[in-house]
Formats: sequence, structure tokens, C-alpha cells
Amino acid sequence: MGPGTGLSSGPPEELTEAEFPPLKFYSELLPGKLAYIRMGRLQAELVPRMESELRDFAQLGARHLILDLRATPSGGTLADAAGLAGCFIGEGSPIFAMRTSEGTGAPLLGTRAPTARLRVLLLTGPRTAGPVEAFAAALRVRAGASVLGSPTRGEAADFEVVPLQNGRALRLPTRLAVVPEIPGLFPKGLQPDVPCHVSREAGDAALQQAAGDGRVAPLLVETERPRLNEAALVAGRNPEMELWIQNQLQKKQGVAPAPAPVRDEALRLAVDFLTALDALDARPVALP
Repeated sequence: MGPGTGLSSGPPEELTEAEFPPLKFYSELLPGKLAYIRMGRLQAELVPRMESELRDFAQLGARHLILDLRATPSGGTLADAAGLAGCFIGEGSPIFAMRTSEGTGAPLLGTRAPTARLRVLLLTGPRTAGPVEAFAAALRVRAGASVLGSPTRGEAADFEVVPLQNGRALRLPTRLAVVPEIPGLFPKGLQPDVPCHVSREAGDAALQQAAGDGRVAPLLVETERPRLNEAALVAGRNPEMELWIQNQLQKKQGVAPAPAPVRDEALRLAVDFLTALDALDARPVALP
């Protein structure tokens, strides 16, 4: 069997919902005028929602967009991916082609002007799979998007599920996305421009925390560590030593240390990356 073909003991799920439930579409304007969108499921109905959010962000003065693909299930179709890519790729520009057993067809083309001119950063994770990989590859090549995170799973295709006996199912790729500038998109996946080595468990915890709280920005705030500084010296204190003594006393008393707050390290790196690009793009100020 060729790449991408899989045999399962039951109908293959897009994601194991008991392990990681799919998250809904969500948007937020982060500090520094950074637009953030967590896509959720890839489907045709997503296009008008995306266009509306992009227009709103442009009116709010956003210059950059972080498009979070870490929680996007592997469902949807390549046609859905091409339609969504049209929000960012100009009219008449090639998006990607599709290859079947009969050969490779002509590239799908953008059908309208981009909704907003934003620098796009795609945030990928170990669960990023399916037609959304074709969407990400198209934005990287055609819209100049950067990719930060981990390699995708190499499933940029439409699949057909064939039921077999004894409750088994065969999952076959029927159409593959072809982006000539990224050979091997299927089955090798999309490699990030900026790798981010965050464990799957830590990434999932951050995504679920944001979904539960209804906000993303708090996961970017670092808790300040007590430290010895000039003010502490004037007051005759040593905050670092006091914290160490407190931790030792709690350990002797059998008190469990407070759990560390959940932080989204991958998103934090994405924000830092875009902030650095802003600094590099800034014009030098002439000294008097």
C-alpha cells in the first residue's frame, strides 16, 4: 500500500475526543496589536467567519496575525482548504494543485482579493494534519507566511474510508495536495521555519486552559520570580533566600508545592518572534 494508507480496528477518528476534544473557532486581539485566531474545524462555513474577523482586525490596527492550527482536526477537504486560503491569496494566484490516480490537475486559483494585508504566522503542532496542511503550505508559498512550531503529520490529502469485515476500516488517500515549492508535502509534512520544542502534553494543556478560560492573553504573562535587588537590600531582606526557606519548611511539613501556572510557550515564542520582526523593520532614528 502507498503512503498515507492505514488500517484501523474501527472507523478512524479525526481526533480522539476523550484525549483531546476539538476546539472551536476563537479570535482575540493580543497586546501589541497582534491578531490571534484559533481555527477549529476546517469547513466551508469557516470562510465568511474568517473574512469578518480579518476585516475587524484590520480596523483595529493589527499588523500581524497568529493563525493557530494546533487544535485543527484532520477533517475537512482540500476544497475547503483552498477556499479558506483564498482569504489570504490574491485573485488569479495559484493556491495548490490536486493529484489523483489519473494525474495532477491544474492549480486551483484564488477567486477574490485578500481580505486584509496582515503578516501571517502559522502556529503548528504535532496534531496538525490533513487538508489544513495544504492550506498552511499555500500560505507559506503564496502569501509569505512563516511557520512556527513542530513538523506537521504529512496528511495533506482527501481520504476515503472503506469498511472491512470484523469492524475494521481501510483509510485511503484519494487526492493529494501538490505545492511544487514544497516537494514531499505528502507524506513528509510541512517543516517549520522556526522550530519550537514544546511537548504535546504542555501544548494540549495550554490550549485546553485557553478554551476553558475564554482568553489567550493570560497564558502569555510570566509570573515574576522573587529576586534580590536594591530595594530588598535597603529593606534588609533577601527574597530569594526567604522563598527557599519557605519551600524547605513546606517540604518538611509534607505540603505539596503549588502547581506551576499553565503557560503557552509556543504562543509566547510566536509573539516574541513577531515583536522581533517589528523591531528589525523599524527605521533607525537619527540622533541630534
